[in-house]
Amino acid sequence: MIIRLARDFQGLRVLTEDWPVIVIEFPEARVPDAALNDCLFYLEDLLKRAKERNERTYTITDLTRMHEFPAMSQRKHTTEWMSRTLPLQRVASLGGATVARGSILRAFINAVHWVAPPAMPSIFVATRREAFAEALNAFQKARVPLGSELRAALGKR
Repeated sequence: MIIRLARDFQGLRVLTEDWPVIVIEFPEARVPDAALNDCLFYLEDLLKRAKERNERTYTITDLTRMHEFPAMSQRKHTTEWMSRTLPLQRVASLGGATVARGSILRAFINAVHWVAPPAMPSIFVATRREAFAEALNAFQKARVPLGSELRAALGKR
């Protein structure tokens, strides 16, 4: 069972209240490498649990508060993590949306995706509301049944 709560990794938050939607919120400032590593380990664990339960997830990465780019070591580690977990992502994810208002952040994420392409469709949106709408569309297209409460919640977010 997935516990629906927020996990904090020194400012980097992972929210699972709307499981199977996973929301990752980046803080204004950089987080320590260890915090990012712990966060990625937790995300991988969530994907493994989804796979074991034959569930599909959708990940929303919210960068709207971010003012500092992650350190080069973190970009490298994230790229390696994305490449290593590609098979897991393919079976446990329907895709993701990145909420980013600025073109510089979008360029940064595109650079990471160029080196380590995401396993599933990944889009950019300007608001979290748009991201939740995309998640709902992805679940509907894949014919993944969602409870009426979750469907309603995703439609209102």
